Amino acid sequence: RATNSINLPIFDIIQYLYDTYGDITPETLEEEREALIKTDYDPNLPIDILFSKIEMFTDLASAGRSPISQKQSVDFAYNIFRKSGLFTRYLIKWDNKPPLNKTWTQMRVDFRKAVKELRKTGALEVKSLHANLVRDIVSGVQDAFSNDFRPTSPFVSPEMQDSIPPLQQTDESTLDSTIQL
Repeated sequence: RATNSINLPIFDIIQYLYDTYGDITPETLEEEREALIKTDYDPNLPIDILFSKIEMFTDLASAGRSPISQKQSVDFAYNIFRKSGLFTRYLIKWDNKPPLNKTWTQMRVDFRKAVKELRKTGALEVKSLHANLVRDIVSGVQDAFSNDFRPTSPFVSPEMQDSIPPLQQTDESTLDSTIQL
């Protein structure tokens, strides 16, 4: 009895699908690289989510025939940890390791331990609370400026409020330089 099943090896099927539909352009790789560079470490999520993002980009780059090295994967993670401001002590330890011990596998092991230690001492949650509060404030200010924000007052008639010009638009870089985190 025929079931329309495919009797080919899985590799051949995946290769066919990739060759037919899986065109990964340099633009796609650059967009994904930029998104990874802009990634912030969220201490409320398991650290392996961050590691998975980096590994998915590594796989995408390989599939796009532009593979990245293990060192580049380590550098992505290192920069994300540095930006967070939570891992300074652990990054110093990492910097002091011999180059042969600075592998992707070792980074995952070391920083899983770091997260465990930081959670145990409570350092991770406190800083994340402050970081999330600042992020929420900045997001709210940006939303206010991006939506043609007009100040209102219960003491001003609606006709007068319509005559108040909207606050000037500002770009993100101006706002970032105004609000020092």
